[in-house]
Amino acid sequence: MKTLDRGKSVPEQVAIQAASSSFGNNNDLTTGDLKHIKSKLDAMLLSSDFSGLNYAVFTLDSPPPIMGSAMVGPTFDFNGNKAQNISSLSSDMPDYIAINSFSSDGKGYIVLSWLSEHSETCNKLMRQILDQKLTADSLAVFMILLIENFYISPAWWLSLDNDTQTLIKSLYSQGVETYTDGDSIKIRRPLYFPFITNILMSPMI
Repeated sequence: MKTLDRGKSVPEQVAIQAASSSFGNNNDLTTGDLKHIKSKLDAMLLSSDFSGLNYAVFTLDSPPPIMGSAMVGPTFDFNGNKAQNISSLSSDMPDYIAINSFSSDGKGYIVLSWLSEHSETCNKLMRQILDQKLTADSLAVFMILLIENFYISPAWWLSLDNDTQTLIKSLYSQGVETYTDGDSIKIRRPLYFPFITNILMSPMI
């Protein structure tokens, strides 16, 4: 799958790889959901028609101190309110979004991508990011709350004070040791993530 995006534009490659690489890193999706999403992405790659894939590429001025990849079904938005209803019915698929945080050529990238059919929830999240001019700190909290496995820069972690480290541990434990509190996504302390220097979206909303 990683070879099928050759010749595509950089944004398309980033978005496709972000979506495809997330499949191996989370256990929360049902088999039916995975098969559906994968079949859609495979069809796009084989046909070179990416009109059904939406994405937002956030360029950071330096590598992000948290890197990871996952496909998640957000239950809350950036205001801490319910983003969508998650049903236990296999026929009622929630809106999923792929998150990928990585570094290349000294810069950082956080990529959010989703199928067009999942745009209701994902567009709402993107609209909040743009309208409220949210910083990369908000994206960091989003990742900490929703991604189970990620890498943290030791230098960045050691640069944080005890209260900020405690906050991050508390955010990460939600859904494992405690219930997930949507209000936690609101920034309480600075996390000192790199600045967002550019946002590339397709399609624009």
